[in-house]
Amino acid sequence: MLGAIMPLLVAAFIVDHTVRLGVVVATVSLALVVFGWIGAVLGRTPVVKSCLRILVGGWMAMAITFGLTKWIGSIGL
Repeated sequence: MLGAIMPLLVAAFIVDHTVRLGVVVATVSLALVVFGWIGAVLGRTPVVKSCLRILVGGWMAMAITFGLTKWIGSIGL
């Protein structure tokens, strides 16, 4: 829930599509790194490896979701 609310709060106050997209990606990237760090600390695993794994996985999920919404013709963003 915390991971989903951050980009929604950021996107709610930005009108321009291009700026909003960039700010959401930056916000989500920061949140992914933070959640990767928390998971690494709690799981006692290497921090950099965990942060990168979570970050790259999140970027892939965002890219796939963005691509699919463009493919089906969604007009949300």
